Amino acid sequence: MVTSKDKTEKTAYLLERKAKGFQVSETATIITCTGCAAGCSPSRLGKKGFCTPCDPDPDVPKPKCEKTETLPATAAVKK
Repeated sequence: MVTSKDKTEKTAYLLERKAKGFQVSETATIITCTGCAAGCSPSRLGKKGFCTPCDPDPDVPKPKCEKTETLPATAAVKK
């Protein structure tokens, strides 16, 4: 997972185990969650991507967490 400096944007890539380590999946979606600094983390259940809820914060009465899900650039490339 990659996190912005202020922790309000988090991006997760699905890794696949290969013979000598890991590599970013060429077909799984990339999940980005934007909003609050605590919580709002990308996660995956099976093939479904989602963002966890924001943690309670008394300074932010209605925290908002938005998900963006994109295909990797290699998804349409045939080998």
